[in-house]
Amino acid sequence: SQNLARMDTLLISCVPFLMWPVMMVLFYLFVSRNIFRYQFASPTGFTWFLLTLLATLGSFIIGITFYRPKQDI
Repeated sequence: SQNLARMDTLLISCVPFLMWPVMMVLFYLFVSRNIFRYQFASPTGFTWFLLTLLATLGSFIIGITFYRPKQDI
């Protein structure tokens, strides 16, 4: 039951990895066909991509750390 109580921590850490590509495709389909050019070809878009990637990786590492805490006996 303790693993189920910590499942929310794991979900919070994994959701950004799944949501970023989904949101890019949805934005491409419904808002602008130029999203990939804006994201990767412009310096500002690429800077924000790198910052988002670092924040996502950081949240994943923190989520995994809290999902498997050190077992002190």
